[in-house]
Amino acid sequence: MNEKNLILFSAMLKPEWIDFTIQNFIQINESKRLNDKLNEYLKDQISSTITLQKTVSQLQRTAGFLSPLSKKDFMKIYNEMVQISPDKRIKHRLILLFESSEFIKDVILSINKLCLLGVNGIRANQIYEYVTAKYGERAGLIPRRIRYVLQTLSNLMIIENKNRKWYVIRPELLEEIVEKDYSLM
Repeated sequence: MNEKNLILFSAMLKPEWIDFTIQNFIQINESKRLNDKLNEYLKDQISSTITLQKTVSQLQRTAGFLSPLSKKDFMKIYNEMVQISPDKRIKHRLILLFESSEFIKDVILSINKLCLLGVNGIRANQIYEYVTAKYGERAGLIPRRIRYVLQTLSNLMIIENKNRKWYVIRPELLEEIVEKDYSLM
């Protein structure tokens, strides 16, 4: 097991949760207060206490105090996001995910590579093969985390699942994110 390659993606996210988190992160100056706000917001949407905790932590890593992005970077993204309707924010949310976690970035890069190879309808185990080359075998952890990323990308309307295969429905957006590698830091 390669300990230095951390897999920091522990819950599926929804677009409105990301928007809520970044909006409150901009306004709140303390991690615990943001946690409390997120817990209050999500408690009726997520029934399991453990899943709620994992989701709040994941939101903090994506668009909160645990993110590698600076507050200045968040302000830039947030200022762009508030100028457009929620359905037009897909690219901004994808940038946040791509920049916030090396694991998410690796899954997105794997999807892009498979698309470039002409694979139409990607199976999760194909992504698993790419990702385990970097992270190693981790007794069921990687497949579960890949599913969370795929579900999140589906919620963002980047990919969709049909008959246990994932299809990229916004290839131009995926390619743009990968090509530009939006390094905000």
